[in-house]
Amino acid sequence: MKLMGKNKKIIIGLFVCAILGICYYFFYWIKTPAYSINIIRESIQKHDVNTFEKHVDLDSLYNKGYDDMYVAMSKITGEDFSSNPFLAGMVQMMKPPLVAEFKHKTLEFVKGNDNSQTSNQSSQDDTQTAVINGMENKANIKNLDIRDVSTISQENDSAIIVLKVHSRNIGKDFDLKIKMNKLDDGKWKLKEITNLTEFIIETDKAEKEKLAEIDAPLKEQIYKVVETSLVKGKKHVTDGLFPSYSLNITYQLKNISEKNIIRATAYCLFSDKQKNEIASYKINDFPNMSPGATAISANNIKLNEFDATDKKIIATDPSTLRLGIKVMSVEFDDGTKIERPTKLPIITEKTKQNND
Repeated sequence: MKLMGKNKKIIIGLFVCAILGICYYFFYWIKTPAYSINIIRESIQKHDVNTFEKHVDLDSLYNKGYDDMYVAMSKITGEDFSSNPFLAGMVQMMKPPLVAEFKHKTLEFVKGNDNSQTSNQSSQDDTQTAVINGMENKANIKNLDIRDVSTISQENDSAIIVLKVHSRNIGKDFDLKIKMNKLDDGKWKLKEITNLTEFIIETDKAEKEKLAEIDAPLKEQIYKVVETSLVKGKKHVTDGLFPSYSLNITYQLKNISEKNIIRATAYCLFSDKQKNEIASYKINDFPNMSPGATAISANNIKLNEFDATDKKIIATDPSTLRLGIKVMSVEFDDGTKIERPTKLPIITEKTKQNND
């Protein structure tokens, strides 16, 4: 009996210790940056804007994110935006209204509204709309799932945590490093993404590799049914106080298939001697072609000396450029079509479930 009583006390003691350990871990966990990430995630699911704003500093996040985005794009395109005073001034001039728009769209998203149909700016111009869409696409947010959260450093009231995110359309995992600051109640607030520039460059490279993988078999199919040739290409300059620049390019396409082609679309490509693409321009569609027939696309492409890509074409010696054509789609009169992708598809959870 004494032994049973002693064992009973030991079991109760172990049970109490286990409960205390769980309680300690729980109260420790709710004070960690990782727990606050979960709070942010739940606030979005519950459309709780107040809790979301308490734990996410949108001003800090988007102000730094805007600058990091342009640094990333400079490295990806090889264009130093800061070296062009006009362009650098435009970038900074657009920053306040674009940051305000991103904040508005984010809060609308948290509320559960369709932020593609809402805007904080009644007079948003085409340039701002293009920048917003470009940044949203480059961030790839709609295709990202959080797979894991871990703290890599914590000192006093500041911490760096890593979000391991999975890109559904690329099919790879990437790390996002997040800086968080401690709040008065012991919880944490997201301040900025510290490796956004590197993240954008890394995902851009992976996206291009994935796109090339998907494109390869479709490209092969297209060039089995059409044959291309450049008839002529010339850069034209109009002299004067404000000179204008344009490209006069004519391409020929031949139908080498056994079916009637009713339409073909293509881009004109400029590459350097190492075959690195510098610029691409949409050219006029090719009209009907019966088997063995050819069609010509004559194009006059106007160049903008304030556009970074166009400026490079204007300034480059034509003898150092390689001119080519990239056929993107071919449609036949029997209703079939071969079309190469221009971007990766957005894979939602619903799409994923349907594919599974």
